[in-house]
Amino acid sequence: MALFEGSVAFVMIGAVMKSMDPSLEEASQVLGAGRTRTMLRITLPLVIPGVLGATIFVFAEMLGSFSAALVLGLPARFYVITTAMYQMLAQYPPRFPLAAAMGVSLFAVMFAMVFLYLRIVTAGNYATITGKAFRPRPMHVGRLRWILFGVCAVYLFVAAILPILTVAFASLQKLALGRPTWDSWTLDHYVTALSLDAVRSAMWNSLLLGLGTATIGVLFMGLLSWIIYRSRIPGRGIIEYIVMFPQAVPRLVFAFGMLWAWLSFPFSIYGTLWLLLIAYLTVFLPLGIRTISSVLLQIDKSLEESAQMCGASWGYRLRSVTLPLLRPGVIAAWLLLFVASVRELGASILLTGPNAKAITPAIVEAWFSISTELTAAMALIQTLAVAVALAFLFTLARRTSQYGGE
Repeated sequence: MALFEGSVAFVMIGAVMKSMDPSLEEASQVLGAGRTRTMLRITLPLVIPGVLGATIFVFAEMLGSFSAALVLGLPARFYVITTAMYQMLAQYPPRFPLAAAMGVSLFAVMFAMVFLYLRIVTAGNYATITGKAFRPRPMHVGRLRWILFGVCAVYLFVAAILPILTVAFASLQKLALGRPTWDSWTLDHYVTALSLDAVRSAMWNSLLLGLGTATIGVLFMGLLSWIIYRSRIPGRGIIEYIVMFPQAVPRLVFAFGMLWAWLSFPFSIYGTLWLLLIAYLTVFLPLGIRTISSVLLQIDKSLEESAQMCGASWGYRLRSVTLPLLRPGVIAAWLLLFVASVRELGASILLTGPNAKAITPAIVEAWFSISTELTAAMALIQTLAVAVALAFLFTLARRTSQYGGE
């Protein structure tokens, strides 16, 4: 699970580092500080908002992790809190009160983490983006580059390359548990997966939900971040605790609550993509807030105040000053929301209906009911579809930025 969430922390912290003025590190080295001392005394203190935000998010993800624990732990009867709650909800009669009590016990832990985060980020000044122009550029690390490259290469191999190669091998075998021979290689599992209307529909629905969640979420969560850290609205500090509430609840429990809540409404949207979209926007609210606010804290308030003194309205200041400087955080948040929505399981497994299937619950169902080889083929198809979608969107965003710069 640590390898699973490492990429999320990388994107969140990377967005903060892209917005940091490199002249601060260069000034430290000019005054005689070495690279290690500069990193410990200059770089790390300035990226504290991003590091703490990523730490809180990954910690909460580990508390509420469901997919990895379900596939790897449940067959060996190794339970975590989410799989134990899933077993309580799946048995007959369901033990709803006990499952709810286990979920509520996480609230105090997460609220304590948020309180610690607020105390740290409000006690210091982390602004590095001021009226002085700068261009982010890489820092030379000398001989450490080969050690750092080796660490990154090992992590990339263990976290990404090895799992993908294993899944690809299993998907191309008639029987993955047997010794491979020339006759054991086959593409039948891909043909079967692509021929199933349910799989094609689930993949399209997941990509559509990912685009909708990322686009709507970035706008909504960016506005919330500005209200929390830039506005003077009374009670804005309480909003920080409210937006972290979905992170304190395991997504399986949250989906169960949404299921019963919307079933009691006079108009029911259960079994539609609208309910999944609402669930995704809610459960990923902390992820978007943490990513965008980490970069927002680096932008000096004097820039917006200067624009206000020149007569600029709130909307014009936001459009011409804040958003351009906030671009690394917005792009990182959009990327994380898109990928997280496509791979989401905990909030989807109870909310999908006959006409609103998602690909990840479909893969889990295949894992337990059909075959390992077909499941591997479906998982690789999902990975390739997400990779192609991200490549297309990155290319489109890069061309848009170039045309905008011209």
